[in-house]
Amino acid sequence: MKKLLILFVVFLGLGIANAQNKEYKEYYDNGKLKKEGYKNADGGREGENKEYYDTGELKYLMSYKNGQLDGESKMYYKSGKLMGVENYKNGKPADGGMKKYYENGQLASFINVVDGKPKGEYAQYFDNGQVAVKGNFVNGQVENEVKYYYESGKPKKTENYKSGKLNGLSKEFYENGNTESEFNYINGEKDGEGKWNYESGKPRKIINYKNKELNGEYKEYHENGQLAVIKNLVNEKEEGMVKEYHSNGKPKRTCNYTGGNRDGECKEYYEDGQLKMKATYKKGKLEDGSEYFKKDGSPDPELKRLGDFLDHKTYEDNKASEQSRQAEKK
Repeated sequence: MKKLLILFVVFLGLGIANAQNKEYKEYYDNGKLKKEGYKNADGGREGENKEYYDTGELKYLMSYKNGQLDGESKMYYKSGKLMGVENYKNGKPADGGMKKYYENGQLASFINVVDGKPKGEYAQYFDNGQVAVKGNFVNGQVENEVKYYYESGKPKKTENYKSGKLNGLSKEFYENGNTESEFNYINGEKDGEGKWNYESGKPRKIINYKNKELNGEYKEYHENGQLAVIKNLVNEKEEGMVKEYHSNGKPKRTCNYTGGNRDGECKEYYEDGQLKMKATYKKGKLEDGSEYFKKDGSPDPELKRLGDFLDHKTYEDNKASEQSRQAEKK
């Protein structure tokens, strides 16, 4: 009799709770049910709530308390297959795992949660089960090394983190194992030398970062290993002599810069080393015209007209861009 009384009180309590909550339903324009569940007197969701695709299939099955996610929530594909499972308490991730699945049932990702924060190892997977990403959480933030993989299982990228920010060496790899790029980070910002390579492993570009901007020597290479560009940057602007080379190693262009603008003598060369153009600039503006030459060394007036026009247009465009940047700083 006592047990029956207890059960009666429990069900009576549930009945009172449901009476206090109001059932609601929302529909798509096509008439299909979109959402259904219960809301409390304040308009917050309560208990089991459901959401559907516009074609009628169940999309979300969620549990609420006082308007906040509380308990297990599930997501589904249109096929009815489970997409993910998450646990909440008072609207925040609860202890346990947050899991996502591919439609074929293969685990897509897993994050462990302790005291409402991600903690420990986490992983992402390809739909064939091969690991895509592996990392670690400490106090809710990514910490130490994170490894990325190609679907073949070969390394794709490695990153190092400290308190959720990139810190230390980061490298990317081609699938053949050669390094594609490498950078050093300090507190989430690139710092020091950065490199890019061709898939063959030969250098493609070498740059330097300081104070969050490109500063120092900058080099680019042709795929055959020949130097393509060498220049000096100060706060991401060219400063001093900029030299460019054809893939055969012969000079392509030389020009002096001040504050990112051409300033002084500039020359261009044909691939065989023959002079193509020479001109003098002051603060980015062409002075006294320019001289253009054909491969036989004779003047080329048509090329000169085109070159002078493009020089003028580039100067005006650069001036407008600089004025816009200055205005944004005010």
